[in-house]
Amino acid sequence: YGFVQERKELFLTRRQLRRNVCGMTWKTEKLPYAGILATIESDKNNNFYAELNESIETKWKDKYLSAWLRIPLAQAGLAAEASRLGFRMHHAPADGETLILYKWLSNDSEDKVPYYAPATQIGCAGFLVNKNREILVIKEWRIRSDGSRVPAHMWKLPGGLADPGENILQAAARETFEETGIKSHGISVLAFWHRHNVTPWEK
Repeated sequence: YGFVQERKELFLTRRQLRRNVCGMTWKTEKLPYAGILATIESDKNNNFYAELNESIETKWKDKYLSAWLRIPLAQAGLAAEASRLGFRMHHAPADGETLILYKWLSNDSEDKVPYYAPATQIGCAGFLVNKNREILVIKEWRIRSDGSRVPAHMWKLPGGLADPGENILQAAARETFEETGIKSHGISVLAFWHRHNVTPWEK
């Protein structure tokens, strides 16, 4: 028994040493809509593929809907390794020194990551009024850290991002139908607003 215990301690020591010397270093942060972002902070990435795969399978897959990687351009070769695990290129920030990749982790839900447009994303909402002059509003689901869903506190108009090449009124009608099951058609644009410096994973 003493021999087995001694060998086990030796194995753990070597494993820790391997991760500290040959493994990669990243910093993680939680994102809205049950996402996780890993920012590469070290050039010691000999074990990148194995470490990333282990994190997906043992830490992220059951807790998050999407995983994101921020990779320095100087280590762009890591993007090829990540692609072997299903990561896709999402965008390159304006700093010109970083790559952003993502992977949809959930097998039970549709990939909801928005298509990235370098300059503009267009969000549309439907303002529906019935014959009783009632306005259609909804509550979105919010995902807690434990994975459970609860309704948001705020009421809002049904809506979301327009698809590439989609007409604004068509997008509002489509999003309204997807979120409420109610068919509608657009008449005119009531209002619009613009916001700067919004990252793809923010609201």
